[in-house]
Amino acid sequence: MDDVELAIHDAWQRVRPILLADEAELARRLARRRNAGLGRPPRAWCMAVRASDTRIPDQNCRQAKAIGEAVAEEVRLDARLLRTLCAPVTITPPGETLQEVAAKLGVGVTSLLTARARGIFRTHHIKGLGGSRGWPVPLLYTDRLLDPSAKLFACADRVWSWTAPDLGGRIVDDFEQAVTRVAYWRGHCGKNEYAEGRHPEIDATTPKRRRRPEELHVPRAGPDLVWYKWKGDQYLGYDWRNELARENYERQARARERRLARYRERRANGELPRGASRSGGSLHFNGWQWVCPACGKTCRTIYCPAPRVRLVWDVPALARVIDIVPPRGGIEGFACVRCHRVQYLTSTTAQCWNIVVSYLSEALLYGAEVARPAWFARTRQRAYAPRFHAKESRRRPQVIELLIAGLTHRQIGERLGLSPRTIDAHVRKIYEVHGVHRRAELMRRLGPDAAAPAAAAAPARGSDDRDLRYGVHERAASRTGKEI
Repeated sequence: MDDVELAIHDAWQRVRPILLADEAELARRLARRRNAGLGRPPRAWCMAVRASDTRIPDQNCRQAKAIGEAVAEEVRLDARLLRTLCAPVTITPPGETLQEVAAKLGVGVTSLLTARARGIFRTHHIKGLGGSRGWPVPLLYTDRLLDPSAKLFACADRVWSWTAPDLGGRIVDDFEQAVTRVAYWRGHCGKNEYAEGRHPEIDATTPKRRRRPEELHVPRAGPDLVWYKWKGDQYLGYDWRNELARENYERQARARERRLARYRERRANGELPRGASRSGGSLHFNGWQWVCPACGKTCRTIYCPAPRVRLVWDVPALARVIDIVPPRGGIEGFACVRCHRVQYLTSTTAQCWNIVVSYLSEALLYGAEVARPAWFARTRQRAYAPRFHAKESRRRPQVIELLIAGLTHRQIGERLGLSPRTIDAHVRKIYEVHGVHRRAELMRRLGPDAAAPAAAAAPARGSDDRDLRYGVHERAASRTGKEI
């Protein structure tokens, strides 16, 4: 029993007598199970399968790469295959090669670059491993579990206790579903490269995406850790016990510097010849995509909610009522993230702890009634960095103009062809940038010239034109945090 389960158990022992004595409060809490929010399955309780997982047995992969057509094949996802694809992956110490780790996760070697640059794996290099010549061979290791279908292979957070790590163990043995996947082809150029109205010279190049510093480099080979190449804290790079080894090491270093200088000179003078193009056409095979059984759209990953469990037990008096009020159901089997309406939670969400407790207790407890563990905190996964060179939004000036004119959020959305939720997001950002909390303060901040159109013709406000009193202190709740 971990600390989360123990905290929920202690809270339930205090709340259970109150619910048994107050039927109205019990009915009100059980009614929460029919809410749309708790009816959505959390990502931690969903089995996910990628279409391009190399561990899926396929027959048409070589054919799809060769002919360049939309080859389709049917994959039968049974309980045995799902327990293999959805099981957490562990790395054997002291580490495994790139090929071995990629085979365990069902990805290619290049798919590990981002995870290596972000520090997910600890890397150490061994020269001549397995008889290989050339550069030292990198070995990857991590002591945590890896989810093959999650972003950066991150498993569910420990706040979900034992309900999330092994979802494949809760699937029934006779489960089987046939899902179709199709080959996905992608062009070497951008989708707007040959669009009509695009100037062939002025608009020929597209701006490159500004990469973050951690995306630029992967860990390189460090100094060899054998003792005879070190003298105290100084790394020599050769066996200091052998004088010939020192001379050989210095001679190789001088030859390496000469080759590098010659290569840079030839590259600067344009003397390096270009090799023959190995391209097979304007398209290249970019993996597989599922055809969603529910909506028919293509997607990279399909999800299947696992049977729900709860950490609240000893409810014989509530069993009959719980059966009468079941949680809102959804689509059975695998489908895309939109059809299942999978809910993603991050540590920066304001009601994160309350939502997690509601899921784990089947809406019988609130987050304020359960003591939070000491390690649970609303921390960001990445440190906040201002984007000085970000492109200015073309919608924000339009929203400001219509907002000052007195239009409601719904009317602004109808005027711009956007949903009210999108307008709410724009308004929250506008209030945050100008340091205000409501429309009147924004009009005073922008001055009398901006407030004049609002006084001329301002329709009556509707109930949907609510002031967003989030303020600066709630900025962290809308930013990316650690996914749980």
